[in-house]
Amino acid sequence: LNKAEVIGGTDTSNGAIVTGAGGLVGGARTANLLACKNEAPVKGYWGVGGLVGSSRIATDEQGGAAFGNIYFQQCLNLADVSGSHGVGGFCGEAQFGGYGLYNGGKVYGELFVGGLCGKAAVAVIQNALNKGEIAGKSHIGGLMGQAMTGSITLCQNIGSITANDGYVGGVIGLMGDNGIVHYCAN
Repeated sequence: LNKAEVIGGTDTSNGAIVTGAGGLVGGARTANLLACKNEAPVKGYWGVGGLVGSSRIATDEQGGAAFGNIYFQQCLNLADVSGSHGVGGFCGEAQFGGYGLYNGGKVYGELFVGGLCGKAAVAVIQNALNKGEIAGKSHIGGLMGQAMTGSITLCQNIGSITANDGYVGGVIGLMGDNGIVHYCAN
């Protein structure tokens, strides 16, 4: 349980990407979170989540990234989460898995913003609900901002979504190859 505000690094003036701000865990290679809850605001720059910031483990010269696995079960985020890139109610950026999740907080960012996760290489989500307001510029979704592949099943978004640019969706902003959205509602 997190009840204290978390403010991660946001100074990018030296050209560095400041990654990983989370209500419980800033960065993790692999993690399983069971029955966790965030009740306080989380602010950061890149990879910002209500529970876990980022699971980024490597970045190549072309800007591609490798992520570790983060799995959530029966978890809640009730607070606002804000950042720039990769911002989510549960996790900013990861290979994301979740079951029985609820986001009631507002989630704000620029790119890759979602009620559950901002950006995922792989996303497997079942029985999740977003009620929070989601807003950003591009790649904005009620549950996921972007997932390169995966499955989103039996999920619902009832929060408002606002995007200033492209790739905006009630469930997911942009789904890559072979992604499945099954029995979901907006």
